[in-house]
Order: sequence, then structure tokens, then C-alpha cells
Amino acid sequence: MNDWSPGYGSAIAPHAKGGAVMLGNDFGTGDPEGKTSAEIGAQGGNVGLLDGSVSWKKLKSMQTYRGSQMYDADGCWAIW
Repeated sequence: MNDWSPGYGSAIAPHAKGGAVMLGNDFGTGDPEGKTSAEIGAQGGNVGLLDGSVSWKKLKSMQTYRGSQMYDADGCWAIW
């Protein structure tokens, strides 16, 4: 899953052009600019379907969702 947190300044893009990209070693030691998964190179991801199969979805087709209810806009965000 493509996740990022502006408050912690960390981001994860498991499917970037050259492989997985993660800013910071954990969500407490990241990039102070707070980049999104798209900004660090996310290309898309594998999405589980109701029939149990998995399908590739391009980043352009994905939507942004709130990944946490805490910390308002500084909390976790996700694209799927």
C-alpha cells in the first residue's frame, strides 16, 4: 500500500520504477518535506478483488484515503 504521513515526514512506495522506496527508517525519522507516495515514485499497486484474485492498478486510477483518524491532515494517508 502506498502510505505517507506529513506529520512524520515519511512515505512508502512499494512499487516504484526501480523497486520499493521508503523515506526514513520508520515513521519517526523521515523526510522533513513530507512527500507523498506519488512524489517519491509510486507507479501503482496490487489490489485484492472480491473473488480472491489480485489485479494491478495504475497510480492514476487510485484514490487517496485517510489512513488514520488521528492528527487531522498530519496523520497517515494511503492510495489504493
